[in-house]
Amino acid sequence: MNCKKCNAHLEPDEMFCANCGEKNPDYKPAGESAFDGYDEGTKKKKKPVALTVGVLAAVAVAGAVFAGAGVVKSIFTSPKDQFKAAIQKESDSVIGYVGKSIDRMKERYKSYKDGYNTNGIMSLELSDKGKDFLTSELPYSMDDINWFDSAQIEYNGNITLDDMDIELNMKLNKKNLFKIDAYMSDKNMQVKLPEFSDNVLTFDTNKLSGNIGHMGRFNAFETLGMNAMFAEALPDSAKLKKITDKYTKIFLENIDNVERSSDSVEAQDVRVKATKLTAHISEDKLKDIKKDILNKALDDDELKEVIINCGDAYGKLSDNGISGKDAYDEFKSIAELEREYADSEQFNDLECSVWVSGKKVVAKELVVDNQTIMEYKTPVNNSKLGVEINISDGYNTASLTGRGKIKNSVLIGDFDITYSGQTLSIGVNRIDFKKLKNGYMDMDFDVAAVTYSDIADYSVGVIIQEDTNKNSVILSLMKDDDSLLRFAIDDATGKFKKPNELDGKKLDFAEDTDLQEYGQSFDKDKLTDRLRQAGVPSEYVDELEDEIK
Repeated sequence: MNCKKCNAHLEPDEMFCANCGEKNPDYKPAGESAFDGYDEGTKKKKKPVALTVGVLAAVAVAGAVFAGAGVVKSIFTSPKDQFKAAIQKESDSVIGYVGKSIDRMKERYKSYKDGYNTNGIMSLELSDKGKDFLTSELPYSMDDINWFDSAQIEYNGNITLDDMDIELNMKLNKKNLFKIDAYMSDKNMQVKLPEFSDNVLTFDTNKLSGNIGHMGRFNAFETLGMNAMFAEALPDSAKLKKITDKYTKIFLENIDNVERSSDSVEAQDVRVKATKLTAHISEDKLKDIKKDILNKALDDDELKEVIINCGDAYGKLSDNGISGKDAYDEFKSIAELEREYADSEQFNDLECSVWVSGKKVVAKELVVDNQTIMEYKTPVNNSKLGVEINISDGYNTASLTGRGKIKNSVLIGDFDITYSGQTLSIGVNRIDFKKLKNGYMDMDFDVAAVTYSDIADYSVGVIIQEDTNKNSVILSLMKDDDSLLRFAIDDATGKFKKPNELDGKKLDFAEDTDLQEYGQSFDKDKLTDRLRQAGVPSEYVDELEDEIK
């Protein structure tokens, strides 16, 4: 027999439908009941029967809690409440990921303000096939780069929002090349090569400024300070959740018409049973939601504070002269105008569906006027994961499809991203979602453009590992699974020391006489000897010697 509401299969002895919670009108208990054989002739027998009924009732309740809590919950939870809980959980998950990332960024810039040490190694390595690749592919290829195996920079620096110093040790083919000591403030930059000269070259920091955006010019410390101010202006994870919850609540409070049915979700041959919850939102209801959100936004002091703080930071960063108050006034003007014309605006009827399996949302769908604009399926069955995500703008569809396995929060698998007829293939060797949830990354994947014939044989390997005090990034270029080149950064946080100016006679790089004096003091022979020891071809070293004489 089938449920009269959702048409799911029902056994005669099931009092309620396990999928939608509808009562079974044809319910018939199976087997003997606890009351069969009850003797009404003596009152003494009533106590054991009552005790038996009580014990069976307790067992039934315990069994429901521990073995079928999901079924019992679905019986006593309305479709609307179940839909709201699923949407709120999804919102919390997304805001949690974003909030943790913001918290980490805020911590990093706060550490710059207090004083921050960074030390590590950057390296570039070429394989024999990589040398052949560079020789043939670079626009201005060299006749022979077989002499080049690797380059490495070891660094140790101390950074504040006012100044910084750094020590660099440059290596070529694992041979020490030279050391560089540098100091920089908002006024000047100092550079010293202690193995070759005791003098210090100085530069005007303002002349080293870089373009920021398309407008103003700032030196590194002005930019660092502005980025720190922007990071401070962003709401932390707690405030971000508090603000977004207000507007999620408005959306959920306007949800009335929700249908619940038994269904299943299948993606890439991975299938799970699920409860489908579909909210039908009319044009009029969407207007109400928009107006309620705008009313809340115009009366939200916490949102106002965030907009003003971010506006101040962006105004200084872009050098456009706009203050945070100007940014909020513009936001307020646009919101008031949107609210004024909301009643006359045309909306489309909307269907928002989620599929819940156990405690997880395994699929989502957004349908506007019978056209699916977003479809999301991620069922997991016995650690097997299927993924089918499609997002359409009405003209083009971007898709992510693939299959993998999840074990102890770690994902492995193969996936494709397709857009406008082009496909990127992503082989996931490891992505740890637990670390992502805490604002860190632990991932290892390969990317290949399989539909681009010119580069279809090439792939890029990416490994990123982050922890509280240590970060590592490795990029590898491969052809037919053979490594061509490898670039790596290993960075750690150490004990901070206050940056200090460099010792030695200061010579101005902009003054010709100072530059000549520095050139006369520089040990050119030691530099060229180091280059030869590192394996640099004689013709290149000879040419350099002629240039620096």
